[in-house]
Amino acid sequence: MDKRWKVIGSFVVVFAAGAVVGSLYPSRTPENRSREWRDSANDDRPERPDFAARVMHHYSERLQLTSEQVAEIKPIVESAGKQLNEIRMGWSRNTATVAKEMNQAVIEKLTPEQKAEFEEHILRQMTERMKRMGLKGRPGMGERPPRPPPPRE
Repeated sequence: MDKRWKVIGSFVVVFAAGAVVGSLYPSRTPENRSREWRDSANDDRPERPDFAARVMHHYSERLQLTSEQVAEIKPIVESAGKQLNEIRMGWSRNTATVAKEMNQAVIEKLTPEQKAEFEEHILRQMTERMKRMGLKGRPGMGERPPRPPPPRE
């Protein structure tokens, strides 16, 4: 029985220690890191270095690269950065396309009143997303005039 309480006590102590340590580092959550990045992108600080510059700086410091090695490695890193950017942009376009197709398919199944409510809902969602990202205005500003309201039947 004494050994059992030692095991239980050990688990409680480890759990409590984890809770204390976890409460000390809430700013390291992915959500907060992305918020910090967005904030840094919107403030007056100079632009963040691009992918290749950050990676090359990291490699140069960590690995103590020679100038010849930097000259050989830099094109590789720049190429990878371009590929990653293309993947990101493609993912973004694909996501937007799927969402647009889904919304269009849903709209086809709705009554005119439901369509108007659905479109207002989509606009509210986009506006909220833009606010979270720190953008001003409303979706589509500067791209084209807003669509006319759906015809009443």
